Amino acid sequence: MTLAYAYEIVENHYGDRKTKRSGQRLMRHIDEGLVILEHIGADEGTKAAYCLHPLVQENRDLEANWLWLALDVKDPLVLVLTMEYRNIANAFLSPMEEHKGYEDFRKIAISPLYQVNQMLVADKIQNRMDFLTYHKGIHPRSDWLDAYFEAWMKALEISDERYEQFTAGLPGRLAKDALRKSRSGGPP
Repeated sequence: MTLAYAYEIVENHYGDRKTKRSGQRLMRHIDEGLVILEHIGADEGTKAAYCLHPLVQENRDLEANWLWLALDVKDPLVLVLTMEYRNIANAFLSPMEEHKGYEDFRKIAISPLYQVNQMLVADKIQNRMDFLTYHKGIHPRSDWLDAYFEAWMKALEISDERYEQFTAGLPGRLAKDALRKSRSGGPP
């Protein structure tokens, strides 16, 4: 599976939808994650799996998309990475009502698959950036979310300095360049 095709799949899935709280396009998460993945040297299969992760992230998405993904995605590596990402990311979700009391951040497990951990780096850095930009101090569980993202940064061994390096060009020209290059089939 090519990165361009995986990107097209998620772009069709998201359309022009935006996040409820910040009003940002959902595709921004993918675009910026791809820039981070490029920065850390992720391969094309890892980037393709990152593009597909929203299609299996939640149970309802997995239920709706599993069959056509299994039939359409001819690359077993991409499918394995996508499903392992779901497994690891969903084992320690962001705080919601049903997760009250689940406050032991030391229980974050990372994957034995290096590529999945690269996907987690891209996902958690991009999510933390959005949190700090749009929600810190405003969200009803702001303190909890701040600690949640700090815990992920520690689990993924991302120092404050490294986080700043990843986010220095986001959002902006780098994300647009990565998108343009991924669509043309060239490396971002």
